[in-house]
Amino acid sequence: MEPEVQTRKEAPSRSHWRILVEALNRYVMEGGMTYGAALTYYAVFSIGPLLLIATAIAGWFFGEEAARGELRDKLIEMFGPDTAWTIEGLLASVRARTASGWAAAIGAIVLLYTSSSVMRMLRDAMNYIWRVSHMRESTWLTWVEHYLISLAGVLVAGLLLILSLIGTTVLAAMKKYVPEGLPYSGTFLLSMEFLVTVIMVTLVCAMVFKFLPEARVQWRYVWLGAFGTALLFSIGKLGMGLYLGWLSAESFYGAMSSFMILLFWMYYSAQVLIMGGYFTEGFSRARMAAKAEEGRI
Repeated sequence: MEPEVQTRKEAPSRSHWRILVEALNRYVMEGGMTYGAALTYYAVFSIGPLLLIATAIAGWFFGEEAARGELRDKLIEMFGPDTAWTIEGLLASVRARTASGWAAAIGAIVLLYTSSSVMRMLRDAMNYIWRVSHMRESTWLTWVEHYLISLAGVLVAGLLLILSLIGTTVLAAMKKYVPEGLPYSGTFLLSMEFLVTVIMVTLVCAMVFKFLPEARVQWRYVWLGAFGTALLFSIGKLGMGLYLGWLSAESFYGAMSSFMILLFWMYYSAQVLIMGGYFTEGFSRARMAAKAEEGRI
């Protein structure tokens, strides 16, 4: 019991750096990379249905062509034209199988179930990170609740595409008011696009860290981890763009280059999200321990 008391006494004085080191240590020692790899595996099978549903949701607000165009532009920006067209072909294939009639109804159910599988895996990972050991008794009500939470994650993907469309519209409007000869105008617009991406991803990560773990997580403790995760995600996005601009993946993977680029990006994003979860859990635990010792909660 004595070491535990000592840990509680030290908790209020822990710096962000110490929490980060502890989070990285847990990430390595507890198999965080394995969870990231498993999340990537599920994401590979979910990406087609997930993007199709996200496009459909965004299409309700901005029109189907606008939603598809925005998705295509984002894919080209992140992965290059070859990978973007590969994903476009995948979406066209999935869309054709759910065209009309009973096939459409059955296909819609399959799409929802398949697209939510990555969310279920992510929820399991968050529960492991938050050390949720006493799970509630499994009943059909809890199954429905868990499925609805996973489905909400799918809807968030549609929300993200909607926000992306809004951000693109705002940036396009800003370009009209920025003189072409203005120094650093291109850098300013790129910085604004980077900022919009960070804000959108921060919101999504905050919702993941808040709602997916079956634990008590307060809003005020998720924002720092969500912001750090979004920052790493956005930096990785820039790095991917530089890689595609300077190197040729085809020299390494040939015809499989498009799939390998997409797989690498999924793996990187999954690992960043898992690391962000570990930091958020450690930060939340340290702050809760500090407030408990101060007698404020």
